[in-house]
Amino acid sequence: SIPEEFAVNGVPTTNDLQSSFLTVSREGRKAALVPKERVGSIWGHMLASIVSHLKVAVDMGSYSSSSVEPKTDEERVRVAEGLVANGDLAGAVIVLESLGPLPSEIVHDWVTIAKARIAAELGARTLMADAIVTQHSFAGCGTSSL
Repeated sequence: SIPEEFAVNGVPTTNDLQSSFLTVSREGRKAALVPKERVGSIWGHMLASIVSHLKVAVDMGSYSSSSVEPKTDEERVRVAEGLVANGDLAGAVIVLESLGPLPSEIVHDWVTIAKARIAAELGARTLMADAIVTQHSFAGCGTSSL
């Protein structure tokens, strides 16, 4: 179901989510690089930030279409980037829900909004299908012979 906030105010478009994910994924990748033993340390976060700027971006799009699973949280975020860029919000949500605690916390709000978008799209498709079935059933009523 769609959270009340989104039912009242609407949900962001897929394009909006794609745009906002650029920032979310950058921060998620940084969080993924924080050493687990340094999560509470400012130095761990600073090191992760520096390393994230020095790392060469790798296209993880091949992961999304193959049976090879990403091994690290950073790879999972990169896979999600490719999925989001291709409009596959549901696939991205699945990947992001497998992140460790710190990167998961970073992407949580985006995932919640993406789930609302997915629910809204599914609801709209269901209503459209119901309307088509109803229209066809009424159209059949007028064609019976007496």
